[in-house]
Amino acid sequence: GWIENDRLWVDNATDTGWGVYTYNRSWDSNNVSKITANTVTANDRFGSAVRLGTTGEYVYVGNPGQRQVQVFANVAGVFTSNVTLSNTNAEFGGVIESQGNLLIVASPTSANVHIYRHWANAAITKIQTIKSANIAAVNSISMSTDQHRLYIGDATNNIVESYYTTNASWANTAYTWTTTVTGTAATQFG
Repeated sequence: GWIENDRLWVDNATDTGWGVYTYNRSWDSNNVSKITANTVTANDRFGSAVRLGTTGEYVYVGNPGQRQVQVFANVAGVFTSNVTLSNTNAEFGGVIESQGNLLIVASPTSANVHIYRHWANAAITKIQTIKSANIAAVNSISMSTDQHRLYIGDATNNIVESYYTTNASWANTAYTWTTTVTGTAATQFG
């Protein structure tokens, strides 16, 4: 059966090709959470990328027009603005992934992927940036639940790159490239 955050990649699911479907438990029917940003201006695209942390303690909301990700903490059932991450990369916050205490944020047009550790004390520190010569635009990111495997998708070039780390639970996490899969051939991830 499906478990929380399982992903399914489907070719030709959209007008532009690949589609990624994520299984998520449905929200509690009696629970409504309102999230508002403190820096939204017209056409900032606040909310174009949203990711619930695996523990439900945080919600990460992309605001690529402002080159930000706003972090909202669940305080007694109410999501309250907690931290704002900013970056100079165009469209920073356009793609977001989170597993455990790792937060992955992409800048789609610059193709930079930023890896952060979200500490128990609510501090967030950057631990790595991935920039691949093969990736022109980051359209999707997926991470294994054990945080060892990271996949970066580029729908423009029909590429998915695979990265691996052996020490995901430590502060010095470093992902290294393992393989590139193209949409034109049946290839096995390594």
